[in-house]
Amino acid sequence: MTFRKRNIVLLVGICVMVGMTISLPGATSPLTFHETSKVGSILLPILFMSLLLERSLDVFLTATRQADSQKLEREIQDLTAKIFDENGVLNDENSSELAVLTEKKERLAQRRFETRLLALWVSLYAGVLLGCIGFRTLGGLIPPESLAGLGPVRYAIFRVCDLLLTGGVIAGGGEGVHKLMEGYRGVIDGVVLARK
Repeated sequence: MTFRKRNIVLLVGICVMVGMTISLPGATSPLTFHETSKVGSILLPILFMSLLLERSLDVFLTATRQADSQKLEREIQDLTAKIFDENGVLNDENSSELAVLTEKKERLAQRRFETRLLALWVSLYAGVLLGCIGFRTLGGLIPPESLAGLGPVRYAIFRVCDLLLTGGVIAGGGEGVHKLMEGYRGVIDGVVLARK
């Protein structure tokens, strides 16, 4: 499936989900949130899990993928030293190896991209699994009594979104959780000031 077709399918899927959510019968009361003082204690375990996952992925990926990357980096350094002189000027006698150097740089960039993509997918899956265990982002921020009025279908949709959001937040690493906490605190503080 091409990139454009995949985006169209994704957009149609989002529109269908939004349409279903709007058209479903049931309570439409807005959700309430915990006060700001509880947010830190709710998101702190998620931050901790995120940092643990980030560190363990770093160890795993370093052990499994670093050797080939280092070999490519050494080959690139050797070829660069062979092709260019000390001032960065191309040596005419070795200019034929410029294509080999370019190919090795492209392979290294591709390898780094694949490593980042692997880390993203593994951390997303691990984050969703942690969400299934009970580490939740939205579920921890919204009191259970506020969720009671949603109805079974909307509650199921809420849980799926919560799992995906938790997986994404944990996959984003510790900095992402910190930004989430700051953003939430700013929104809630603004709501509290507006009510006064």
